[in-house]
Amino acid sequence: MGGLKTLLGGCLHGDWDYEYDTVWDAVADFRAPYNAIVQDAHHELVGLLARHLDDATLLELMGSDTYMCEYWPPGDGMTATQFLTLLEVELRAPSSTQ
Repeated sequence: MGGLKTLLGGCLHGDWDYEYDTVWDAVADFRAPYNAIVQDAHHELVGLLARHLDDATLLELMGSDTYMCEYWPPGDGMTATQFLTLLEVELRAPSSTQ
């Protein structure tokens, strides 16, 4: 499983919002112990964003078997592009636990 699929499908699974207060809390928990996977996810995410897909396509892709993401950015007032762009910045930033 690729790093981005691990993040979007494994970390942001169907019950993520029962385990975390915000999507960013879930991302922070993912980042802390999995350095190589985080780097892989970041690399994949940069490539995905470089494709300049429209928001409908990104939302479909996020929820597809490719990534199996259960997080719905419009529920937090974000487009898929906005969320993935913020996620890219979050994954690029040094972890506070390092």
